[in-house]
Amino acid sequence: MENKIRELEELYRSKNILIDNNDVLLHENCVRKNVCWNERSIKNRGGNWNRIAYPYIGEGYNGDLMCIGLNLNGFGGKNAQEELINGNGEKNIGVKNYLKYGKKKINFGNKKEDYTGSLFFYKIAVYSNIILSNCICPNDKEKLSEIYNKLVFLEAIKCSPGGKKSKPENNMYCCINEFLIQEISILEPKKILLLGNSVAEYFNMKKLIVGKIKYSNRKKIKLFKVSIDGKIIDVIKIIHPTAFGGNSNSIYNELYNILNEV
Repeated sequence: MENKIRELEELYRSKNILIDNNDVLLHENCVRKNVCWNERSIKNRGGNWNRIAYPYIGEGYNGDLMCIGLNLNGFGGKNAQEELINGNGEKNIGVKNYLKYGKKKINFGNKKEDYTGSLFFYKIAVYSNIILSNCICPNDKEKLSEIYNKLVFLEAIKCSPGGKKSKPENNMYCCINEFLIQEISILEPKKILLLGNSVAEYFNMKKLIVGKIKYSNRKKIKLFKVSIDGKIIDVIKIIHPTAFGGNSNSIYNELYNILNEV
C-alpha cells in the first residue's frame, strides 16, 4: 500500500496541490484553478480548509471495494478523510465509532442546531456489507463499523468550497477526469460503489461503460462495468440517500437481490 500512496502523492505533486509534502490551497495552486475559480468565488467560497484530502484506505483493503462521494463540506487537508472515519481525538470520534455506538445520523460532533447529521456514511456501511459480505445488517453495530476496514473512500471533486452546503461549481467536475480516474487506476478496485449520479454520468459521457446496464426493479439501483486503463471494474450505482424518501429496507433488499441475480 505504501507504493500506492507514493503514486498518489506523485499525482498530487504533478497537479501542484502537494508541494514539499505539504497540502496547499487548491484555489491558489491547482493546475485547474483558473477553470474552477475566479476572484469573487475565492473571496466568497475559498477557505483555508480547501486542500487535497488523501483517500481513506482501510487497513484490510485488498482491492475489493472503492466508495466514492462527491466532495467534502467546508473541510479538507491530507488527513481529512482519515479524521472523518477514524476520528481526530477531539470532538469527532469518527464514523467507525459512531456506528459502533449505534449512531446512524452522524454529525461529527457538530453542535449546530440546524444540522442533525447525515445518513451517508451509515448507508455506505450497509451497502458495503451487502456487496462484500452478502449480508443485510442495518442494525449490526460491529459489522457496520468493521466494514470500513475493508474499503477505500474518496471524493470525486477535490475542492470544498464554503457555503451552499459546499456545492461544487459546474466547472469543478473536471476533477473526475483530472484526478479521480487516475486515483481509480492507482488503487485498482474490483468494485466501485456510487451514491448519486455525477460520476456515473461522467462514465457514460466518456464512453467508459462496457456491456449492458442492469437495473433493479424500481430502477433505484444500476449495475454496469467500466473499463479504465484496460481493466474492467464492476460499478454499483445507488440513488443518493437524500433523494429517497421510502423504506430503506426496500433498497437493501433490492441491492441484495440484484447482486445475487447477477
